[in-house]
Amino acid sequence: MANPATKTLTYRAALALFHEPALHPYDSIDILATSESEAIAKALKWSRDPNREVVPETYLVVKIDGRSIHNEKLS
Repeated sequence: MANPATKTLTYRAALALFHEPALHPYDSIDILATSESEAIAKALKWSRDPNREVVPETYLVVKIDGRSIHNEKLS
C-alpha cells in the first residue's frame, strides 16, 4: 500500500540536441513520480521505447520545476 504522505510530483523528460550554447528539446513527456530516482527510471524507459526515434547526439534531460536533475547522452 502506498504511503499517504508520499507526494506525487510532475517531472519533465526531454530528448534534446546540443546546439551552442544549450540543449534544445525535440520530444518531451510529463512523468508522474514520487522521487527523483523513480522519475529518472521512467524517463529512461520512455527514451528507450523501440518505436521512438533517437537521433545521433541526443541527450535525455529530466527536470522538475525547471531544475535539471539528470542529463545523459544517449547516442
